[in-house]
Amino acid sequence: MYISLYIYDARPNKVEVRIHPRAIEAASDAFESVKEILGSRIKERSDGGAEIWVKSLHEWENLLQYFKELCPAIKVGWQSKREQRVTEEHLAAEQESSKDEIAES
Repeated sequence: MYISLYIYDARPNKVEVRIHPRAIEAASDAFESVKEILGSRIKERSDGGAEIWVKSLHEWENLLQYFKELCPAIKVGWQSKREQRVTEEHLAAEQESSKDEIAES
């Protein structure tokens, strides 16, 4: 999960938008930009994530523009990380194969 919505009985008429640590890791620049704009609206969590509490539809509509920027950045960031991981795995496999060939010689 990258972003979740939570509704609690103890906090009626509010929704927590939770941005998970892996989302922040994938799009750290975009997240920092949004964080600068929203300031104290974004609360950092002890798990490395963040949360924003939304009290009304109007408030959500005002926040929506930032999520429209953040969400695509998260997608691109994780695609890049996946591609990098695959490249590293291929390189490691090639190195292992080369070692095996040298050992067999």
